[in-house]
Amino acid sequence: PIREHGVSYHRPGLLDDPKAQTALLEWFEKVSKNRDMPWRQEWIDPLTFTEIEPGVDLQEALKRRAYQVWISEIMLQQTRVETVRSYYQTWHTRWPRIEDLAGADQADVLGAWRGLGYYSRATRIHTAARKIVSNPDMNGMLPELPADLEAKVPGVGRYTAGAISSIVFGHAVPILDGNVIRVLSRQTGLYANMGSKPPITMLWEAADSLVKQTTINELVKRGVKLQDDDIPKSDIPSFWNQALMELGSTICKPQKPGCRSCPIRSTCMAYIEGERAATFNPETASSEVVTAVAPDTKPDMTDIEDLELCILCEPMDEYIMEPPKSIPAAKKAKDKLKQSTLTFGLSRPSTIVNEPSATEVEQHQKDVQKVIENHVTRFPMKIVTKAARNEECIVCIFKKSSGDGKDPLWLIEQRPKKGLLASLWQFPSLTIFNDEDAQTNSRGALSQTERRKLVAQFAESLLEAFKPLAVPIFAHDVSELGSITHIFSHIKLVMHVHLYWINDQESAKKVKSRNAKKVKSPPPPSSKTSQIDSGKVEFQDRKWVSQEEVESANFGSGMRKCW
Repeated sequence: PIREHGVSYHRPGLLDDPKAQTALLEWFEKVSKNRDMPWRQEWIDPLTFTEIEPGVDLQEALKRRAYQVWISEIMLQQTRVETVRSYYQTWHTRWPRIEDLAGADQADVLGAWRGLGYYSRATRIHTAARKIVSNPDMNGMLPELPADLEAKVPGVGRYTAGAISSIVFGHAVPILDGNVIRVLSRQTGLYANMGSKPPITMLWEAADSLVKQTTINELVKRGVKLQDDDIPKSDIPSFWNQALMELGSTICKPQKPGCRSCPIRSTCMAYIEGERAATFNPETASSEVVTAVAPDTKPDMTDIEDLELCILCEPMDEYIMEPPKSIPAAKKAKDKLKQSTLTFGLSRPSTIVNEPSATEVEQHQKDVQKVIENHVTRFPMKIVTKAARNEECIVCIFKKSSGDGKDPLWLIEQRPKKGLLASLWQFPSLTIFNDEDAQTNSRGALSQTERRKLVAQFAESLLEAFKPLAVPIFAHDVSELGSITHIFSHIKLVMHVHLYWINDQESAKKVKSRNAKKVKSPPPPSSKTSQIDSGKVEFQDRKWVSQEEVESANFGSGMRKCW
């Protein structure tokens, strides 16, 4: 059948089912401590708060809690819980309060973040901490409301703002991360491109309605008297939002969802559609166009909203999957010759039937469940992932005498404050190929001969900074050490590593003093190397350092491989 439906089809069934809402909250209460997540703690109730340690009043307790949730949510972006756990504990051991983080050195912050990736998150956190602590209106306390959090805290978007506001301060505001998107797209039967704005807007609206309605329902059950549209602070929004995230992470998974264990399966439109798919018989089905709505949940097609069909959902051929095998029908036992008297004759027709075996019944149930869950996993709609772009760069490792007979020095540079690998250190590097750039892509990757020629030009241009010195400087190309491939989430980077030995008669101290801040990298030496990162941006610093300093510098994991 064609999956035809109107707008109201996507109204969450969970919104009108208080029992299902309670079931989800009770489920989360049981499982909330199953996974070791140190940032998950009891909600601080302002009405019943008592000091848990000397000097920590309600204001200080909320300040610390907001800081904890903020750091955990930023760390959890694009990173697995198992990875974040140890980083979170180390971070809070080192900087237990936001004031401690604000006073930290940026290099130390980047060092603590090393291995988590997306380093701009660390620099934004550090910048934000300093702003929050220095602002007399905030005085170290993150704002309570989402709008203020987004406006005043760098790096905080709508999701993180909702998490802090609901989990810490108890406001009935929504969250929408990848896990919640999956849960709500299945609950609402929304089969749409989640990379576009309209479906996400609809899910934000659904999440907002759900957290508010659930909070109201639970507060009424507690005997709380509500006034107009005012929803008082409580632990319910915190529980509800975390329950949705936990459900998406542990049960409502992208593949092999645990639908039979789901506390809100009864309101899941994707599951309801899956049940219809499992029982659909094309031989007896009507030739008329029908909706995919279960008979008892089909919306009233006279609703004014349903006069126009849903335009959010993409077309779906619902039943291309193999249906479950039919359970063997019960059969009558065959008539047999039987001596019932002294004469031979046929016995009376038998009424005994051969029922399907328990094994056959069980297998059929498994087949049905598989069809259902296969349908559920179609939600949210899969988007074809863009292939990682290919890039090549040359990495020049410059080595020079320290001038005092001690260990040699090495040249490193610090990347810009924004962008990929923000503020990390690296050996001087130059991008020479990017398959998304029309000019470099049209001529293809450089040959080894062309690359070596370009390396020599790049090395020469790097030494231009030392020309004011009245001494000759010579760079000897010792060797091409090889090529290293490093995979980012969206880039496949091949680094061609070259080692240079620099010979001069200047002391290391004098040379080091000539290194200026904001040293601009050289422009592309030829038209073949347009769109070169090093030619377009200014590095924060470039300096000679000892081997020990190289070892402790905040390098990205890819650049660390070059060393």
